[in-house]
Amino acid sequence: MLHESGTPPYDAGIRPRLPWLLHEPAHMLATEAIAMLFGRLVRDAAWLAAVAAFPSGEADRLRAAAPQSQAGAMLVFARLGARDDHFERGLYEQPTTTHDRRCGTSSSRFQLVRRPDGRHAPDWAAKIHLAVAPVYYQNYLYGELLPRKLHARIQRDCDG
Repeated sequence: MLHESGTPPYDAGIRPRLPWLLHEPAHMLATEAIAMLFGRLVRDAAWLAAVAAFPSGEADRLRAAAPQSQAGAMLVFARLGARDDHFERGLYEQPTTTHDRRCGTSSSRFQLVRRPDGRHAPDWAAKIHLAVAPVYYQNYLYGELLPRKLHARIQRDCDG
């Protein structure tokens, strides 16, 4: 929820007098970076204590676990992003092949998840990004770089 709430601020800045076809947010890499900055608040002890009203002892416990939790989440997501990027590239390179098989192969290769025996379903088609934002998953990986810099700057400005 926090990740998705990081995207609307870009839409709010679009001038209403612009022609409708020009109502585009900033580059998706920037919007994704802000969404990721918001999304990582679930692992930010200071935010949890100040905004989410976590008891300070619980927030401190989470503070100690946050770096390992974030690293684990990024490892899982890096594999997911690589899987989706690999699958989508194959979708465009070989549009007439069996996408179900490629989806299963990509999941096995990048996520180390074996497709259940006998499963033949268009699981790949459930990815909304294929329809509304093709060739997008790399933005998540690139977008992860900017929140780290932004968070450090915000911390420096708030502490200084």
